[in-house]
Amino acid sequence: MPFFSVVIPVYNASPYIEECLHSVIGQSYKDFEIIIVDDASTDDSLHKVRQFFEAFPSFEPKILTHPTNRGLGAARNTGVFRANGQYIAFLDADDYWAITRLEKAASYLEIFPIWDLLYHPVIEFYNGKRRKRHARFTTSLDDLILHGNPLVPSAVVLSRRIALEHPFVTDPAFLGVEDLDLWLRLLQAQIRTAMIPEPLTFYRITTGLTSQISIHLNRCHKVFSRYLKEEYITPAMQRKYYEAARLMQKTGRHLRAEIFYRWSNQTNIKTKLLRLLNRFKIAI
Repeated sequence: MPFFSVVIPVYNASPYIEECLHSVIGQSYKDFEIIIVDDASTDDSLHKVRQFFEAFPSFEPKILTHPTNRGLGAARNTGVFRANGQYIAFLDADDYWAITRLEKAASYLEIFPIWDLLYHPVIEFYNGKRRKRHARFTTSLDDLILHGNPLVPSAVVLSRRIALEHPFVTDPAFLGVEDLDLWLRLLQAQIRTAMIPEPLTFYRITTGLTSQISIHLNRCHKVFSRYLKEEYITPAMQRKYYEAARLMQKTGRHLRAEIFYRWSNQTNIKTKLLRLLNRFKIAI
């Protein structure tokens, strides 16, 4: 039984998949299996995956395919259901890992095997710019509502038991927010979480999310409405508006950033400074 099962859902990720796979096979910690789930890609992603492993025959990944596109949640679930590892390490096909990501996760989990979920901060990158995304230790729904969601799938490790007991939602109405739905369910179930303070994942900001941010926010509202009391939905959405404003500012969409800053109703000094920089069209 491998210690980790690395689950990589793939859908039309041709420009990024080789960088992603290189970061996996180059890990300093070697006790893992690789499970790739192609979710009916229409580009040459699957061909690139097969070609990649022909060049590295010592690795024998499980390559699974969906005959029709079923969404990110279903692709991750397929990988989890075929996993043999003690822990599931998720990695989206457009992200990649630091070389010591699995080694440092294993160090925590071998010493403290009580953790159900382990995560760490990420380095965001877009158009050649990189920055560390702040992440704080989150153990409850209140933490997530008040301080934002620090959990990024490519920076999360779940015990296989928890991953099987709590699969990702596959309802198309929650497309793109499957991870948020899962984190809320897990926090509601009071699972045991731990955080590595070091950023070990490189998280790509893509134009897909920025162009569909309003749809994404509507789906976030649906998720919050499923799990939160009415009085918590407004502050949770205000935090999401702030996060949307930050995304718009980082990607140079300053008019939209100002709208989301206004909707976030944030009046602290940090937000005021960010809004001022945004008005001068400074992407930070």
